Amino acid sequence: MSTLSMQLTMLDGTTQTLTQCERFSLIRERYLPYATMRVICITQSSYRNQKPVRMCAMLDDHLLIDGQVQQFAWSMEAGLGRLQIVAQGDAIALLHNQLVPGIYNDATLASLMTTYPLPHITYETGVEELKYIYVKPNSAIWDTLIAYNYKLNHGFPYVVGANHLRVTAKPDTVAVSVPDDRILKYRFGSEAKRLVSRYDMADVDGNYGTYTQTNPTATERSLVRVKQIALDKQYLYDPIEALNYRIAFTNRQYRSTSVTYLGYRGEDIEDMVQLGSIATGHVSRIVVSGSSKGIFTEDTLYYDNFCN
Repeated sequence: MSTLSMQLTMLDGTTQTLTQCERFSLIRERYLPYATMRVICITQSSYRNQKPVRMCAMLDDHLLIDGQVQQFAWSMEAGLGRLQIVAQGDAIALLHNQLVPGIYNDATLASLMTTYPLPHITYETGVEELKYIYVKPNSAIWDTLIAYNYKLNHGFPYVVGANHLRVTAKPDTVAVSVPDDRILKYRFGSEAKRLVSRYDMADVDGNYGTYTQTNPTATERSLVRVKQIALDKQYLYDPIEALNYRIAFTNRQYRSTSVTYLGYRGEDIEDMVQLGSIATGHVSRIVVSGSSKGIFTEDTLYYDNFCN
């Protein structure tokens, strides 16, 4: 029988451990830098004057989340106390903070991540240095990291474990295997709402259409969605790359396979999974839920320019 254990840290620094969970859900997503967990616990303790600010949740030996409490509510009815919590991983700070705009010469992942302290967030080391990266005004650190990653290796950043940022592929490991007899349901899908058929970009003098690129994924569906954009200074070294990136970005999650199974086997974003005889690939989205009915996991594999 799986056990969910949550350690709450209060504003005054004290901690409490909760194990009586009524229900919970956790979402990890390839294209977001944070996990989100919602949980309802049974507790006899009063939280009238308590202020939980952090939560670390473990399901058996698997870390689900370590992050900030965004919302909490405590209620008492018929002598039964319930504590509702919404927590998000600390790497959400990458969306809430900005770098000073301008050109950063000899940019590394470490130099971008240490401009000022971002507590509880770790990052990949030994990543190649870029000659420069341009930080746009009013852009989140996450947006800058996206541009850095695409310029580095045509990839897209992602967060794993306890708020650990990666910009390269994970080392090969043994696939997390789910046998067919544990699988409850599966589905195949596609999503075309983000697709753009062509990007036209201006040159340094403001002449639109100087640079243009079409998207085969959209044109094969006979979609006509043309966007006009100003010159993107992040890609002055190769303006067509600015258009290639935008096409790849609009193609994300274009095709997918989702498999729901009984239990949870500890897989993380970009881990290799073998989902019975249905699909094998790197997992892109993970939803783990639990209640009195049991623990269930839905693994989704995206097939697009950045995944699989």
